[in-house]
Amino acid sequence: MYQPLWIATCLMAGFGSCRTWVVMGLCLLLTACAGEDLPNEYFAELQNHYGLEMMYQKVVESVPDSWLAPPESFQATPLRREDLPGLRDALAAALAMYPKQVIRDHLKTIWLAKTFHFHGHLYAATYTYYPEQSDLSWHRFTKAIYLSCDLAAENGDRQAFLMDSFHHEFSSLLMQMNPFPESVWRKANPKGFNYTYQAQQNPGFEAMKDGIGSTEGSESLYAQGFLSDYAMTALEEDINVFSGVSLAEPERMLGLAKRHPAIARKLRIWLGYYASIAPDFLKMPLFQRYQQRGFKPEISLRIPAKRAATQAPTSGVQ
Repeated sequence: MYQPLWIATCLMAGFGSCRTWVVMGLCLLLTACAGEDLPNEYFAELQNHYGLEMMYQKVVESVPDSWLAPPESFQATPLRREDLPGLRDALAAALAMYPKQVIRDHLKTIWLAKTFHFHGHLYAATYTYYPEQSDLSWHRFTKAIYLSCDLAAENGDRQAFLMDSFHHEFSSLLMQMNPFPESVWRKANPKGFNYTYQAQQNPGFEAMKDGIGSTEGSESLYAQGFLSDYAMTALEEDINVFSGVSLAEPERMLGLAKRHPAIARKLRIWLGYYASIAPDFLKMPLFQRYQQRGFKPEISLRIPAKRAATQAPTSGVQ
């Protein structure tokens, strides 16, 4: 989902979904303002281990053509050498939360830049996806995540913010390729609840335009099973926000799940969904921690049949 800069801690799903963050690269060398090249070996170990490209050069050239024309008017500010410290560690920590094969199967490229602009707004992160059978599937913007590093730096704990953003966007890629048990999740919501922007083509972006972008929660929201106002805008945004907190802030999630049955119910569904993608998730330290604290995944979930892939890209705002 696209993620505007002023939505500091928000992961969104827009233009199909929104929360927007990003990634940069290794393979191509980015020319800094001072004219120095960034070391192309900086992310080599991560690239080789996960079979990724991590790009920080020619970000604008990597996006779908439709992003460049109004009203999207995509722009990106490239990274400089002094922006690199900490980025590799944050990304390494985020990637390590997943079985290696899950990353290899669901993510091709991480693009990093100082800032991203969409529709005249600064965005934190986004993702793009084209099905493999699409003529565009070879492009670097299929199965790609984009992260804005300046926004992360402005929000105090840069590593935590980048990790949350990555998890937020990656959950959308997982849902694009692995059908999510939507009916089960919806049953965990209050009776009669409807996501406020679910009928919109780009719920996250429409919510952002209306000033709904905060990922701050409240006890009244938690009691209903939502982590923020933004999580109430569309199902994908709800899952994005939930994934970010579950993976980047597990102790916070555990505390919320202990106090609020609706959060606990969604946590078990979420754990079960990730385990359905790859049973090896259950061997990961984080998932073992949740189980040790009494939250077993719903591994009996009835996952719907894979939906037919479309050629339209989806992207999200955080």
